[in-house]
Amino acid sequence: MQPTVLSTFGQFVTSSIANVADFIDVTAQAKSVGFHFPHIVMSQHTWFTVVDVPDMAKHIDKDALTIQLLRQVRRAARKSPHSSHVTFEVCKPPTTTSCYVNRPVTLVARIDTSKKQQPILVIMLEEEDND
Repeated sequence: MQPTVLSTFGQFVTSSIANVADFIDVTAQAKSVGFHFPHIVMSQHTWFTVVDVPDMAKHIDKDALTIQLLRQVRRAARKSPHSSHVTFEVCKPPTTTSCYVNRPVTLVARIDTSKKQQPILVIMLEEEDND
């Protein structure tokens, strides 16, 4: 059995997922930002931490936040074109219980391989990364 060779960000920026139901597909938005992966997913924990925050203090368009987050992923990936794993920080939106604007959270973007042996970009919280 040959080892699976993971792709690097340099190939797509101009281990398999355990449970696909735990992820939200953001492929369409990511393509508009400049990613060329067959599939791009975000963990639900990430989604509800930085995009669809339940008690957000001010309404912010979820699509706009998703695009903004994907631009941050792309920026981090471009800084490490020969890597398949990058970390970066974004700020959580202010909530009704915490009006602080600068509340950073560390995210991870990594390239995994799908069951069909296609590269898939996974965006998750740092604590979800089990490498």
